[in-house]
Amino acid sequence: MASESSGGTDTLERPESGHDETTQAATSGANDVVIACRGLTKRYRVALGYEIEALSELDLEVRRGEIFAIVGPNGSGKTTTLKLLLGLIFPSEGEAFLLGEPPRSRRAKRRIGFVPEGPFFYQHMSGEEVVRFYGRLCGLRGRDLRDRTEELLKLVGMSKRRDVVMAQCSKGMVQRIGLAAALVNDPDVVLMDEPTSGLDPIGAHEIKELTVRLKEAGKTVLLCSHLLEQVEEVCDRIAILHRGNRLAYGPIDEILQVTDLTELVAMDVSPDAESKLEAMSRETRRQAGEIHCTLKADVEPFDALDVVRGGGGELLRFGRVRESLEDAFIRAVMATSEDGGPVSTDAAEAGAKPSDDGEDKGADEQDQASEGGEEE
Repeated sequence: MASESSGGTDTLERPESGHDETTQAATSGANDVVIACRGLTKRYRVALGYEIEALSELDLEVRRGEIFAIVGPNGSGKTTTLKLLLGLIFPSEGEAFLLGEPPRSRRAKRRIGFVPEGPFFYQHMSGEEVVRFYGRLCGLRGRDLRDRTEELLKLVGMSKRRDVVMAQCSKGMVQRIGLAAALVNDPDVVLMDEPTSGLDPIGAHEIKELTVRLKEAGKTVLLCSHLLEQVEEVCDRIAILHRGNRLAYGPIDEILQVTDLTELVAMDVSPDAESKLEAMSRETRRQAGEIHCTLKADVEPFDALDVVRGGGGELLRFGRVRESLEDAFIRAVMATSEDGGPVSTDAAEAGAKPSDDGEDKGADEQDQASEGGEEE
C-alpha cells in the first residue's frame, strides 16, 4: 500500500523539489544506490534456545531506475527481505537502507510504495473509493486528489470499472487497485511481493506491462517472485535466494549461461528439409508456421543451415542456446547440494539450530527500537 506522504502530484514524475539536501546527498552515490542490504540476517526462535535462520548475511544493492528481482521458491527468504526493508520486522544482524535512510525512517516511507501479495481492501468500497481513501491518507485533497485518482485508475486499466466494489472484483482487478494505491503518493521506489501470483495469463501480462511502465516513468522497482519465467522478461538484475542464502546476484545476461546447444528457427521450409532437420535435432517444435530445432550435440550446425537453404526456407534465428532463469536457478541450487542429489527448497526443512545464547536477538532489537521511537 502507499506509504505516508505529506503531499502528492498529479503526474507519474516526482518533482525534484520537496526533499531536503541531506536526503538528496545520501541517495546520490557513485552507483546511485536506492536500496542496500549489508549482512542482513533474520532468525526466528522456534523453541527455547533454538532458532531458524530465514535470511543469512544478505548483501545486495538496487540502483535507481532499474527493475530488480529477488527470486526463489517459497521459504527462500524473499518476503522476509521485504519485511525487513519496510521496517515491519527487525534484523538479527546486519543493516538495510532505503534511499539512504533506515527502513523505519519517515523520510524513506514517504517515498516508497508497497504492493503485498494478495492485497485486501474493505469489500464494500469501489476501486475509486479505495484509491481516494489512500490518497487522503497521503495528504491529498480536493482537485489534487481527484486528478491523481483519475490518473492512477487510467494507468492500471480500471477507469471503466472504477465503480465495481471489491467484493465483486476478480483477483486481477484487486491487484491493479493495489498497485494504484501503492502509487498514490508518487513514490520513487515500488516494492512488490509476488505481483502476478494467482493471476491468469492475461492478468499476469498486464501487471508485467505496468511494471515496465513504472521503470519508464523513472521509478525503481524491487519485486519478489517464484515465477522465474515472468521475472526473466522484465528485470535488469536479480538475486537468487535459497534457504535464506544468496546463490547468485547480478545482471540476468551474466547469470544465464550460454549452453553448448545450437538453436535454429526457420520458416517456409520444404517437407523434405523438415524431415532432415528433425533427424538432426534432439527437439523439434512447430509454431505459427515456424520450425524450432535444438540440434544434437554431434551435428555440425552449418550442415543444418545448409538444409534450410537447400529446402528454400528462410532462416529466422541461428545460434547458441542461452539457459533459462529456471535452469540457472536449478544449477545454482544443485551446486549447494553435497551429493548433487535433489535439494529441498524449504528453509524450515534445513532444521532449527541452537542459538549462541538462547536469546532471540531480533526480539531484543525490536524492543529497543520500540522504546526509542520512530525516526523522523
